[in-house]
Amino acid sequence: MTISSIERGARAGLPIARFMQAYLPLPVAHWLIKLGMVYVRLDFDMTHEAISADGVRCERVIPQNSPKSKVLPYLHGVVSFLD
Repeated sequence: MTISSIERGARAGLPIARFMQAYLPLPVAHWLIKLGMVYVRLDFDMTHEAISADGVRCERVIPQNSPKSKVLPYLHGVVSFLD
């Protein structure tokens, strides 16, 4: 199975992401992630929209011609603190 150039680029960035998670203060890591998001591009047949899920800022990525009744939630880097 061959991987796309997009996935190859994402894999190349993993060591940097792991370093940020392990050694940088969280506000600094978030700031760097926001800077890097400028360079993320969706495929031409994808759209996105900002939404709120129970007060949490999210982004919905929608492939062209996708069924409206199907959703795949993806939670990356979720941290939960229980009292």
